Amino acid sequence: MDRTVPLAFALLGVVLGAVGQLNSLAPALLQGPRLATLGPGVALLGGVLFLLSTVVVAWVGYRTGRRVDLPAEFGRFATTAGAAGGLGFLVGGAATLLVAPVRLDGFLVTVIFGVGYGAVTKGVSIGLYGLAGAAVGHFRRSRA
Repeated sequence: MDRTVPLAFALLGVVLGAVGQLNSLAPALLQGPRLATLGPGVALLGGVLFLLSTVVVAWVGYRTGRRVDLPAEFGRFATTAGAAGGLGFLVGGAATLLVAPVRLDGFLVTVIFGVGYGAVTKGVSIGLYGLAGAAVGHFRRSRA
């Protein structure tokens, strides 16, 4: 398998982790009088997160699926995409938490569990959506 496949999914995972963590931290980051204006920003971040988690992951799978013999390596492709994306999600989410000016006193274990759990579940969905995109690309190429 080409090295660009896990790299592409890992980079996408970093972006997903950072945006997801920003979405989770938005209420804590925007305290005070600006809290009333939080709704549209959180909705926008949620929309971006949805597009990244579905459409962009499938598109990356579509593009990187060309570099793989998909019928022979579909399981490896999905596993690689999921593992790289999940690891990237973990790195992006943890990095965002480390630089965010939010106190985590008393919540550190919960936050660590949440970021880890999110990375595992996001890794599974990245693997499946990436495989779906790659399968569409393979089908389109085989019909042409």
